[in-house]
This record gives sequence, C-alpha cells and structure tokens, in this order.
Amino acid sequence: MNLPVIPQEEACTLCGFCAQVCPPHALRWTQNADDTRLLLLPADCDGCGKCVTVCNFHAIVLAPAEGNSAEESRILRRSPLVVCKNCGAPIASQAELAYIAQQVGAAEWQNLCLDCRGLF
Repeated sequence: MNLPVIPQEEACTLCGFCAQVCPPHALRWTQNADDTRLLLLPADCDGCGKCVTVCNFHAIVLAPAEGNSAEESRILRRSPLVVCKNCGAPIASQAELAYIAQQVGAAEWQNLCLDCRGLF
C-alpha cells in the first residue's frame, strides 16, 4: 500500500488542504500551544491520492508503506507556533508565516495577531 509522505519538509506550508480532502480522515491537521502538525493515521489511509492532487506545492507524495502500517500515527510535518509579539496570542505556524512572507514580503504586522494589528 502507498501512503502519503513529505520528502522535503520545507515544501509543506501546513495549509491543511490535504487533510480537508482526505476521505477517510487519515490526515489530520492539529495545533497545540507549541506547534502545528500534519499527522497521518496509516491504518485509516486507503491510498487514494487526493492529498497529492490538492497540494499546490507538490510537497506530499505517495510512497510504499514502510514498517508496520497499523501504527497509531505519524508526524508528516511539524512547525513551531508563532505567537503575537504584543499579547502572546497564537498567530500561525512558522511554516505558514514563511510562505506568506515569501509571497508578500516580510512585514512587522506578520508578527502580530489580528487584534493587535489594529493597535499599531
């Protein structure tokens, strides 16, 4: 069976589209106080490849399963969570903000939450 993998971690922006289109919900986008993660539940994956099709960055591919495919979960991508420099509220993952900066250029507002952006 082929399962999703991310061969070059920096190619994944953690946008979460792959998890949104996964019919069996084998891909999960999660966030906690420290980081954002893309998880794979190998036992739930049917190898349909919709995650590959939707990824505009070509970050995710299907590859032959290695080891025990019934593992509880695998972290495919992890990125630290960036918090607002003003109030400490979570903004987005470092991977997401790096992509935004690549598209529009780095700016100080990117280090502020939506509420604090209006204060400056």
